Amino acid sequence: SADPAEKEAQLTRQLKVTREQLDRKSDLCDELAVQLRRLETDLEERDGALRSARACLSASCAELRAAAHAGEARCLEREEEAVALRERLQLAEVAHSRGEAATELHAADAAHLRRLLADEEASAQTLASRAAEDAARVVALDGAAAEVRSLREQLDQCRAELEAARRAASAGHRAEVAHLEEALAEEKNARRSAMQAHAELMKRFEEHTKEAAGRIATAEASATKLGREAEGLRRSVQEGKEREAGLRKALNQEKELHEEALHMLHSQRIESTHQSSHLQSELDQLSSDLEQKEDEIMNIEFEMVGLQNKLKDQMRLFSENNEELKRGREQLAEKDGRLQHAVRRQEELVQQMNEATTKLQEKVAQLSHELEGSRAAYQTLEQHTQAVISRHETEREKLILELAHARSESASAADAQAINDRLEAERQAFMSELAEARTEVDGLEALRGAAQQEARFELDGVRAELRQAADAIELQRQLTAKHEELQHGLREEHAEAVDRLAERDASLAGMAEVVAELRGVAERCGAQASMHEAAASSAEARQAETARQLQDSSAQLEQLREKLEFQQRREAALAEGARREAERGWELRERLRTADERTEALELRARDLERALERSRLLERQALERAQELRTSLALLREFGREDFMHGAVPKLSEEKEEKGCTEGDKEIGAAKVAPLVKDPVDEQLGAEVPSVLIAVELDLGFTIATLSVAPWQTRADFDSIVSAFLKEHRVRAVFSDALVRYLEEVEAQAKAFPVILQANLAEVYSLHG
Repeated sequence: SADPAEKEAQLTRQLKVTREQLDRKSDLCDELAVQLRRLETDLEERDGALRSARACLSASCAELRAAAHAGEARCLEREEEAVALRERLQLAEVAHSRGEAATELHAADAAHLRRLLADEEASAQTLASRAAEDAARVVALDGAAAEVRSLREQLDQCRAELEAARRAASAGHRAEVAHLEEALAEEKNARRSAMQAHAELMKRFEEHTKEAAGRIATAEASATKLGREAEGLRRSVQEGKEREAGLRKALNQEKELHEEALHMLHSQRIESTHQSSHLQSELDQLSSDLEQKEDEIMNIEFEMVGLQNKLKDQMRLFSENNEELKRGREQLAEKDGRLQHAVRRQEELVQQMNEATTKLQEKVAQLSHELEGSRAAYQTLEQHTQAVISRHETEREKLILELAHARSESASAADAQAINDRLEAERQAFMSELAEARTEVDGLEALRGAAQQEARFELDGVRAELRQAADAIELQRQLTAKHEELQHGLREEHAEAVDRLAERDASLAGMAEVVAELRGVAERCGAQASMHEAAASSAEARQAETARQLQDSSAQLEQLREKLEFQQRREAALAEGARREAERGWELRERLRTADERTEALELRARDLERALERSRLLERQALERAQELRTSLALLREFGREDFMHGAVPKLSEEKEEKGCTEGDKEIGAAKVAPLVKDPVDEQLGAEVPSVLIAVELDLGFTIATLSVAPWQTRADFDSIVSAFLKEHRVRAVFSDALVRYLEEVEAQAKAFPVILQANLAEVYSLHG
């Protein structure tokens, strides 16, 4: 069912794409019609412009003649001005060369002055260094004079000491003459030693005095010499300063003169460059005017030759255009025949689509009616199932209440047997109701299968019809493509015709210009009749020929216009046919859209039926599960619902009836024997009342697949024995026992409902839990 749905989706997408393409084509046709109208208006405007250009050409011829005469006069005047400007330029060049020579001389003088200034600055620096040396010498002389003064002071002090010693000696000699005379004998040796010491002291003093006098004399001589040198240095420094001031004054005067000369030279250069640029611009303008005039003369000659060649090319193109128009007419006739055939085929396809849509509507109505019937049956079944489930719930609650009441009051065997019989009767009634519900579900399933089969058949038919419609749409698309190709060819032919008309208009304009130029040439030749009589006659002949060619070309232009009008009318008719085809395509698209909507509605109904079937199956499953729960609860009540369930089993109703018909001896024998169980069809379908397996794992042992099962009465403590017995039974090594035990414990812990049935691989279990 997925593939046909995808195909239907693809068909719907293709239909949408074709609809969009048809819309675009209709828009393109409208745009082409607008462009054709614009081209017509452009042609009319060009005709008006051609007429106005012809009128302007006749007026511009006279202006050109007057401009030619004025240009010749201007050329003569400009030639004279050019000669004068050349002379002025030569004079300016001579003046410029003189100015450059003067500038070079001034630059040499300035360089000489700069060198002199540098020499003076060097001499000033040497004088400054000498003055510094002289100052150092003066400082040294001052130090020497200070030393001389200190020596003189020392000498004066020594003289004063000597006088004081002499005086003290004379006074002591006088005061002690008597004493000395008295002690002359004792002190002769002392006086002699004192005199010797005094003599030595005097000798030393005299030597020191002589040395000091020599040093003073040398110091005074050096001081006088240094004073003379300092005076000379001062005079030389003063002379250097005066010379430096004079040199600076002369340098400033030279700088002022140099600046004035530079200013004059700069102004002269500016004036000369201005004059030279002015003269150069005038010369350039004169040369450009002369070149322009020469180019105009050469262009006129070349254009005359080119116009003659253009006339020949236009005649050749006109003949080729006539042949192409004939071929275009033949192609248009063939395309008209193809277009009519396509229109007939399109009408047939539209009729087939109408028939398919009517059939589809009938089938959709039939399917909707059957779907409503199946829905009603499903609703009744669902209501019945809900009623049965609610009734059984209420009965179960009543039974639980009765059991509780019976347990509270008494636990007699007769009451237990009555409860057992009543439960058995209710069980039989429930089983019968469940069988009826199952038969109803089977009938509903059969009805659903039949309805689904019919819906599939009808959907297959609808898909086949949709495929036919898609084929028809594809054929229509091909026809529209052919129609577009025809329209494109017509547009190209129309554009070529318009281009040819434009070229002819341009050629006519060129011819008019040629005529105007020839007329100007003829007038010029008339001014020079004495020199160009033969040229004038030939020009008149050419003018007559061009006039005749113009008349012929105008006639051909009228014919082309008539052909263009016919082509435009035919294009309008084709556009009208295309518009009608677009309208038909739009109607067909609308019908296809309605068919798509109906198909989608059928698909939705089919999905609703499938969902209803799934819900019915779910309810059936829930009912079966609920019945299984009730059967389990009944079995548990039978087994463990009495207080004396530990003292023996309560016989069923069938067993009690059998026992009533037998003798007492037979009862004893029957009590020792177990009656064979009769299989219930409900038990066969639903299974046992209590499941015999709690956990069942289908293990892939590598060489075979075995089932590891755990019974409901077995607990986690029994997992080791269960696994060991399983491994021994299938001859598997005991190394896997721990992993299998852990796996069973994990399954039991993670299980939400029992029984649990799983599939596993022994290697994977060992890798995870080993």
